[in-house]
Amino acid sequence: MPYYFVAMPLLGVAFGAEVGTYLAIRHQHVGLHDLRGNSTNGWRAFGGKKEIKAPPGQVLLVTKSGQSVPIPEGDAADRGA
Repeated sequence: MPYYFVAMPLLGVAFGAEVGTYLAIRHQHVGLHDLRGNSTNGWRAFGGKKEIKAPPGQVLLVTKSGQSVPIPEGDAADRGA
């Protein structure tokens, strides 16, 4: 049991060193500018779902990113069967 209190902090330090080394090497080769957007968008997935409401009696098509798409006209070439 006493080794647990020594081993867990050492494991945390080793993990932190690995992450720090990865970020340092990545910064040298490709930069870190794209990670801020990825991490921010990734954390938003854990938040509440954004509810999209359509006007009463209407149908609303929505993309994966949450943007509404206009419904194609009846004679449009890209309209499905």
